[in-house]
Amino acid sequence: WGGQGIVGNIKDAKLELKDGMAYQDMTLTLLKEVERQNAAGKKETAETNETIRFVGGINLEKNTFDNYKMIISPGLLLREWRKSYPNGMEVELRGRVDDVGGIMAQAIAQLAIKGTVGNEIEKGLEGLLNKKKK
Repeated sequence: WGGQGIVGNIKDAKLELKDGMAYQDMTLTLLKEVERQNAAGKKETAETNETIRFVGGINLEKNTFDNYKMIISPGLLLREWRKSYPNGMEVELRGRVDDVGGIMAQAIAQLAIKGTVGNEIEKGLEGLLNKKKK
């Protein structure tokens, strides 16, 4: 990360063009350096791979997302969010593909809501739904 910029790759991406839609399934794998303590208690730097998967459609005529999401691996989330989302987090994207500011705002808002209160809301709803089944 730090001084080396972003190091990563994309393998086995899929793109299908059909009826004015572009459907993609692509995983961006990023190399991330993390500090850990070894068995002797010394800090050491290790490399780990983290991923962001992009999956869904884009309406080419309207230039809008269609059932599109990013799936972010846990190592790219804030530490406190990893407890609630140990398998990573899904972020849905809506609106125009070329509205980068809007896309970033959506992603940040969803991450913040899910990361801070989302898991508690999900637990509460699950509890209510399970009570109704009994």
